[in-house]
Amino acid sequence: MKSAESGDSMITPVIKVWTKVSDRLRRRESGIVKLRKDVRSCKYEDVHTLWDMIQKNETELAGDGKMP
Repeated sequence: MKSAESGDSMITPVIKVWTKVSDRLRRRESGIVKLRKDVRSCKYEDVHTLWDMIQKNETELAGDGKMP
C-alpha cells in the first residue's frame, strides 16, 4: 500500500497547482469579458474609438505571430 500512498502524495500537489492556475485563468477571462461589456455600454465615443484601436492592434500582432 505504500506505492498507492506515494502516488496520492504526488497527485495532491498537482491538483492544488492546477486549481490555482485554472482559477487565475478564469478570473483573467472574466475581467476581459467585464471590460468588454463596460466598453460596449459606455456612452462616450472616444472610449469606443480607443477600444477599436486596441482590438485592431491585437489582431495585427496576432497575425504577425508576435503575440504569445
